Amino acid sequence: MRSRAGLPTIKANADGREIWLHSPYDPVREAERWASGVTLDDRHVPVVVGLGLGYHVAELARRFPHRKMLVLEPVRKLYDMAISEPQVTGLLSNNDINLFVGDDASALDSFLTQNVNLYGKEELEFIEYPPLARFFREEFDQIERRMVDGLNTLSLSLNTTLALSKAWTDNFFANLPYIIDNPGVKELFGAFSGRPGVIVSAGPSLSNNIHLLKDVKGKGLIIVVGTAVKPVLQSGVIPDLVVTIDGSLPNYRHFEDLVTRDFPLAFYPSAYPIIISEHSGPLLTMNDVFFGHWLQKITGQDKGWISTGPSVANVSFDIAVQLGLNPIVFIGQDLAFTGGHTHASGTVYAKDAPDGALLEVTGINGGTVRTDRTLNAMRDWLNKRISLLPDNIEVINATEGGAKIEGTKVMTFREAIDRYFNEDFPAGEIIRKTCNNAPPLSEKKKARLIKTLIKARAKMSKISASASKGMLYAEKLKRCYEKKAINQSRVDTLLQKLDRVDEKIKKCREASRLLNLLYQPAQFRLEVSFEPADDESEKDKGRRLADKSQILYLGIKEAAEHAAEIIGAVVSKLDGRKDGLSGASTLSESIPALPGTEHSDRLPGQVDYNAL
Repeated sequence: MRSRAGLPTIKANADGREIWLHSPYDPVREAERWASGVTLDDRHVPVVVGLGLGYHVAELARRFPHRKMLVLEPVRKLYDMAISEPQVTGLLSNNDINLFVGDDASALDSFLTQNVNLYGKEELEFIEYPPLARFFREEFDQIERRMVDGLNTLSLSLNTTLALSKAWTDNFFANLPYIIDNPGVKELFGAFSGRPGVIVSAGPSLSNNIHLLKDVKGKGLIIVVGTAVKPVLQSGVIPDLVVTIDGSLPNYRHFEDLVTRDFPLAFYPSAYPIIISEHSGPLLTMNDVFFGHWLQKITGQDKGWISTGPSVANVSFDIAVQLGLNPIVFIGQDLAFTGGHTHASGTVYAKDAPDGALLEVTGINGGTVRTDRTLNAMRDWLNKRISLLPDNIEVINATEGGAKIEGTKVMTFREAIDRYFNEDFPAGEIIRKTCNNAPPLSEKKKARLIKTLIKARAKMSKISASASKGMLYAEKLKRCYEKKAINQSRVDTLLQKLDRVDEKIKKCREASRLLNLLYQPAQFRLEVSFEPADDESEKDKGRRLADKSQILYLGIKEAAEHAAEIIGAVVSKLDGRKDGLSGASTLSESIPALPGTEHSDRLPGQVDYNAL
């Protein structure tokens, strides 16, 4: 349809009423009036909800040239109508404009990861185009909610990574002997196809139906998250599989003083090492998001890729899917503070729910329940993961309390047991047999791994030495800019020396990949600090960049020195030497407690790392 100005426009019908999505007279002038009322400061990244025919987005881009902009168009049909219009094709060729089309939550998460600077100080500013918002209110509300949920999840992942980056690296190398000599969960993929299973989490409602778990034993697979292992064992049930991922000391409390440890344990490579070293039952592991590709390239072992999530319950669910379980039954999966409690009685973390700012979400039985950002991120992850499953896979929420999980059938645990767990099935025996029959890494490949680690340790020494030189040159560069007259020749010489330092570090690229995780806190500091002042002089800029370079090289130096130490310790363990290559007799003995991580049953976040 054409406007009076001869430009394309759109008229829609809603409940018998005609609504113009763009002006029937002059869409461009309408867009100019709208854009004139938009104010943005330098840190604002506009998030325009609704593309329509693109007039308003084009005008906003004209008023704020070279400004990064995110555009969300939740209505694909509208995008398909607009794609051939000149103003829209022009927007698509603008590198400053990032367009997302549709309402798929997983795709939106990927879009946010690629286009939102989690390290920087960007402030996202939601902007709606009123004519489109009025007609597509429901679609706009949904995409905005999903974007906020996605940003919360990414923020939690980043915060966890910054807090635990060193611990995860330490833990991986401490666990390396157990990783290479035990099977991966991949050995069980598809082994339970069409068989029922239950995932036991540690939500408050578990206390109400845990006594029924004994009726499942021998008739389906019982997967227990590490947080819930104590009350499950106290109920008289030996789990078929326990899953642990958390890399902090508080996670060890779940495994202290157990009545037995003779159960199969699937551990994430960065889990707290003493849990693994003290376990007496079968062990299984999985690929690590940070080091998995590196290790697989050396050993040829594929331990199985599991979709990571905010919690051990999320990881357990993906394991259940990969194993082929159908149906998958949840108990203890409250994802809310049911009855004013955080966890089930008998768990280490059980206490009253916190006061303060909480969220209200839809409950499993209707109404609303209280939760927090972390629990809601876990729920959001499950909602998305379940939505991607084939239609024939049933997910049953038999928690009998807590928050609603989209895509699940709700019933009591008793009903689920009577309906699905009717045939004898030795699930635990299958897992034990798989673990017992899996060969460890061959001596030839172990020797190759040790040789690679020794070379990496030597490279760490070179990286550390180069970084030390970089710090020295950066300090000299700063002094140049502190003098009254800048000696440009001296500045150029120092910049050339810094370039050579960078080249030497880049030559150690293979070894430097092991530093990425250790380097994250320094990278974060670089991203959020050292911003230029509005009236920055050439000298101020030089001093700022010199200070930034010093932080860069200090971060690299400290990461390389720490990596050399922990690599030396693991080499000593792998080849059985008693003298060792570092001060610690075993790496796990040197791992301290991490304060403030009592509820960090989470995996490393999937953040794009470009540290070196």
